[in-house]
Amino acid sequence: MDYQKLNKLSEYVKNTTSLGIRKSGDLLELSRLALETRNLEKNLKAIYMDLGELCYKDNKNKKTSDESYKDYFNSIEASLKKIDHLNKKILKIKDMKLCRYCNKKILKSSLFCPACGEKL
Repeated sequence: MDYQKLNKLSEYVKNTTSLGIRKSGDLLELSRLALETRNLEKNLKAIYMDLGELCYKDNKNKKTSDESYKDYFNSIEASLKKIDHLNKKILKIKDMKLCRYCNKKILKSSLFCPACGEKL
């Protein structure tokens, strides 16, 4: 095998290895983001349940106060904002975006949305 072919093979192996390492890192980051998103969504459901129970008790006792719900509303908004941020990170890693018409996940390079057919 001549020296030039050996260099080409070495360069190919190096590039392939670098790509594999980068993809492994992306996969690990996707897993971490997905887990964090699931935990936030689980926490959000618990907040909704607590808020529903409080609302029920307040209305049952004819005691309603928007102030008693304020902390729940703030927690919900913070969780939704964080989930949205994590979902955007996931889309970026997957090289995807959301269709501005139907909100479906599509490849960044798409010219048309495969779900709704709109031109992007």
